[in-house]
Amino acid sequence: MASFNKEENFVYFSVKNYGKRAALDVEIQMSDGFEYLQFKSVSGNYKHLLKQKFLAPGQEIKNLVSDISAIIQPRKKDAIKNFDFNIKFSDSDGKKYKINYQIDFENQYSERTILDETLIGVMKKILRQVEEQNKIIKQIISKS
Repeated sequence: MASFNKEENFVYFSVKNYGKRAALDVEIQMSDGFEYLQFKSVSGNYKHLLKQKFLAPGQEIKNLVSDISAIIQPRKKDAIKNFDFNIKFSDSDGKKYKINYQIDFENQYSERTILDETLIGVMKKILRQVEEQNKIIKQIISKS
C-alpha cells in the first residue's frame, strides 16, 4: 500500500506490505502533479519508490517528500491535491493483485488552515489583553 504519512511537520511517502506473504514486482502508478506540493530540493524524489521487486511482510520503505507548509501553500496556485493510485503486484504464491484508490490532501489542507486561523485568533486576543494590561500598568505608574 502506498500512502503519505505526516510526522511532525513533514510528509513522508511510504510503500508498505501489510500482507502475510512477500509482495513481488510491485508497480505503483500515481497521477501527476505531486511535485507542486513538494519543496524544490526534493521534487520528484518519491519516484524511485514506485517500483519494488520485493517487499517482505511488514516491510516499509519511506522517503521525506514534503512539509505541511508546501502542501498548504503549493508552488503552483491551482495545484492538484487529489491523487489516484493504481497498484499492481503478485504474492509469493503467484496470485496477482490490483488496487485502486485516491488520496486527497484537500482535507488535510482545510484542517490545517482552520487550525492556523484559530491559533492566529487566539494570539490576537492574547495580544489585546496584554496591551490592556500595559495601559493599566502605565496608568498606575503615572498616578504614583
